[in-house]
Amino acid sequence: MLQRHPADEAEQQVALAQELLDGPSFLPLCRSCRSCRSCRSCRSCRRNYIAPMRYVALLRGINVGGNKKVDMKQLKAVFEAAGMTDVRTYINSGNVIFATKRRDRGGLVRTLQTAISERFGFDVPLLLRDVGGMRSVVKAMPAHWTNDKTVKCDVMFLWDAVDRPSVIKQLTVKPDLDDVRYASGAVMWRVDRKNVTRSGMIKLVGSSLYKQMTIRNCNTTRKLLELMEGQGEERERREGDGGRSGSGRSRKPERSARGGPRSARQ
Repeated sequence: MLQRHPADEAEQQVALAQELLDGPSFLPLCRSCRSCRSCRSCRSCRRNYIAPMRYVALLRGINVGGNKKVDMKQLKAVFEAAGMTDVRTYINSGNVIFATKRRDRGGLVRTLQTAISERFGFDVPLLLRDVGGMRSVVKAMPAHWTNDKTVKCDVMFLWDAVDRPSVIKQLTVKPDLDDVRYASGAVMWRVDRKNVTRSGMIKLVGSSLYKQMTIRNCNTTRKLLELMEGQGEERERREGDGGRSGSGRSRKPERSARGGPRSARQ
C-alpha cells in the first residue's frame, strides 16, 4: 500500500490555504495522482476541490443621462483583472455575472468597488446577489408580471441596511394603482403605464431610501437569473464527470456567451 510522506501532507495544507485566498480551482495533485488537474479522478483532489460561487454584480447609477459612463467591455476587463472568472456583462445598466471562489462577500464588494473606482475615476456602489438570492426574487414575482408598453414592472434591489419587510411602510403606495410586494433582498412594483404619474411610488425618487437601492425591470431580472443558471450548467458540463478515469466521456468545449439588448432605466 502506498504510504503518503509527511511532506506531502504539509504541501497540501499550504496549498489549501493559498486556494482559499486566490489560488487555482484545484490543489496541486497528490503524488499518487498524475492525471489532469481538473479530472477529479483522485479522491484527494475531489475532496479538496472548492467550487466557485456565481454572482451578479448590480452597479448603481451608471450610464444614466450621460453621467458615470462605463464601457461594458472595459468593465468586464476590470472584473477579470480583479481575479473573477467566467465574466460576462448584460446590457448597459451595469450587470456583471461572474464566478469566484471567494466567500467573503463584504470583502469582495470592496475589492470590486475599488477596482472600478481606480479604472474609471469615480465611485460606483454595487450589490452582489448569488443564484439563490436571484431565484427567490424571481420566484416571488408573479409569472404574468412583465415590463412592456402597457405595464411598468420594476425590481428594487435593496442594500442590507434597508432590507426588511417593513421597508414597504416607508413607501407611498396607492392600492388602487400600485401593486408593491417585498421579497428578501428586493421590493417589486407593478403599475399600468397610464397611471405611472399618479402612482405614489413616484415620491420615492430622490429620497434617502432611493439611494439604498438599485433598480432593474422585471424582464432584466428574469434574464439575469437565466444567464446565471445557464453559466453554472455550462461550468458543470466542463468540470463534471467528463474527465473521470474510465468514464469514456470527453469534456465538451466551452461556448462563448454574448450580451443582449440595451438596458432599461437604472
